[in-house]
Amino acid sequence: MRLAESALDLIGLIYEAVEDSDGWPVFLDRLTKAMRATAAALHFRDLGSRAESMPVEVGFDPALAKAYVEHYHQVNILLKRAAPFLTPGAIVTNPQICEDSTLARSEYYDEFLRPQDLFYVAGGTIARNGAQSSLTSIFRPKRAGPYLASEVSLVKLLMPHLQRAARLRHGLNMLQVEASVMDVLTLGVLVIDERLDVLYANPSGRAILAKNDGIAMAGNRLTLSQPSERAELRSLSVRACDPSLGPAIRPGGVTTVVRPSGRRAYTVVVNPTNAKALKSSYGNPAAILLISDPDDQAMPSNALLVRLYRLTPAEASLAGILLRGGDLNDACDEMSIRRTTACTHLQHLFQKVGVSRQAELLAVLLRTASPVRTSSR
Repeated sequence: MRLAESALDLIGLIYEAVEDSDGWPVFLDRLTKAMRATAAALHFRDLGSRAESMPVEVGFDPALAKAYVEHYHQVNILLKRAAPFLTPGAIVTNPQICEDSTLARSEYYDEFLRPQDLFYVAGGTIARNGAQSSLTSIFRPKRAGPYLASEVSLVKLLMPHLQRAARLRHGLNMLQVEASVMDVLTLGVLVIDERLDVLYANPSGRAILAKNDGIAMAGNRLTLSQPSERAELRSLSVRACDPSLGPAIRPGGVTTVVRPSGRRAYTVVVNPTNAKALKSSYGNPAAILLISDPDDQAMPSNALLVRLYRLTPAEASLAGILLRGGDLNDACDEMSIRRTTACTHLQHLFQKVGVSRQAELLAVLLRTASPVRTSSR
C-alpha cells in the first residue's frame, strides 16, 4: 500500500511540474524520501555539446554541484559504465555495473560522493531524442545499503510518466506555449474562473465568441445556449481547479457545444492550470479552455505529430482525422484500411501519447501540438 500511495503522490507531482517547473524540486524531494535517499537530480543534456548540466537537483552541496558540471561528470565512473544499459525507460543501480570496492577507489567517489555522504545510486534515461537526452538519478549513503527491488520498482512505475512529461516539456518548449504566446494559437483559448467569467481570450477565442453560435459572452460571463452544456462545462472547470484532488485525478476533460447554426459542434478541452505566469496575469484562473471549430480550424501537421510523439505516418494520419472530428470509420475510408488496422493504430497512439481513452488523446494533442498563426495570416 505504501508503494502505491507514494507512486500516486509522485505521479501527481510530475504533472504539476510539467505545468510549473518550480514543482520539479518538490517532486525530487518527495522521491528521495520515498526511496530512503538524500539527494536526487534531473539532468537535461545536449549530446552535441561537451557541457554537462544538473539544472534540477535537491540534497547536493551547491559548490560540489557546480564542480560536477565543470569537472566531475568527466570522471563519473558510474555514468561511463552504465552507458550501455541506459536505454530509455531502463533503471540501473550501481551494484549492477560497478563493484563497491571499485567505486570506493575512484576520484568520482573520493572527491564528489564521499564528501556528501553518498554512495548508492539508482537512475536511468528518461528520453533520448536526437541530440537531447534526459536522465534521473537518486543517491543515498552507503549505510542505507543497495536499493531494494521494491524501491527500484517505484522508479519503474514513475518512468512512463516522466517520459510523457519529457515529451510534453519538449513540445511546450518547442511551441513556446505560455501566456504571451496564446495570442498566436489558432485554437480558441479562454482563461476562465470558477464562475465562468472570462479572464482572457486570444484572438481566435474572441472570434468564436463573437459568432454567438452556441457559445458567447454576456458581459464578462461565458454563456452557452444549452443549459446542460453550461452545467457540464462548469462541472469540469470546478473539478479542474479543486485542490482536494491530486493533479493526476483532476485532468479536466473534453465536452462539446452544439451550434444552433447547424454547423458541426465545437470541441472544448478543459485544462486545469496553476501556472504562475497565468496567475500573475489573470488573478485566479480555474481552467484554460481550448475551443476547436472543426469547420474552421487548422490542425497540427502530421510532421509535427511525428516529431513530438514519434508516430508512424499512418498513426499521425489517424490522429489528424480524429482531431478534425472524424471517427474510426472515417479513418478507414480516408486511409483505405480495415477497421482492425485502424484500431491497432489507435492503440499505438494511446501507448505513445501515454493515455488510455480517446478523449484524453484529443486533449493531450490539442494541448501540445496546436498550430500557431503565421505572420501572413
